[in-house]
Amino acid sequence: MDSFTLSADYKKNYWNATGQTESLGSYSDQDIYGIGLEYVKNPTGYKYTDRIRYRTGFNYDNGYLSINGKKVEGYNITAGIGIPIGQGQRSMMNLSYSYGSKGQIQNILIKENFHLLTLNLSLEDLWFQKRKIN
Repeated sequence: MDSFTLSADYKKNYWNATGQTESLGSYSDQDIYGIGLEYVKNPTGYKYTDRIRYRTGFNYDNGYLSINGKKVEGYNITAGIGIPIGQGQRSMMNLSYSYGSKGQIQNILIKENFHLLTLNLSLEDLWFQKRKIN
C-alpha cells in the first residue's frame, strides 16, 4: 500500500504596505512558492521499516528587499526522513537537511549559500488520551 503525498504552497507578504524604509533599498511585496513530496510504504503497517517516511521539497522566494531595482531572491532544496517513535502511527522523529542560496553577486550585492540540519520531535500518541482505570 505505497502512499505518495504531493503538496504545494504559496504565500504572499505585503511589504509595500508596511511603510518601512531601508537605506540599502526599498521593500517590495514578496512571493514564496513551495512544493514537496512524501513517500511511505505502508503508514499503518506492522513492519517498522514500512512506516518510515521519506520527504523532499523545494522552495523559491522572490525576495522582499529591492536593491538598485533588483530583488534579493533565494531558494532551498530539502530532503528528510520521518522515523516512527513507539508502537503508534503518529509520533515521529523528523530529520532533514536543506541546502539553499539567497542573493547574488552582481549589482554590489552579497550571495549567501547555507546548509541547515533540522531535528523535530512530534509526540502525538502520548498526550490527551483518557486512561481506563479498572
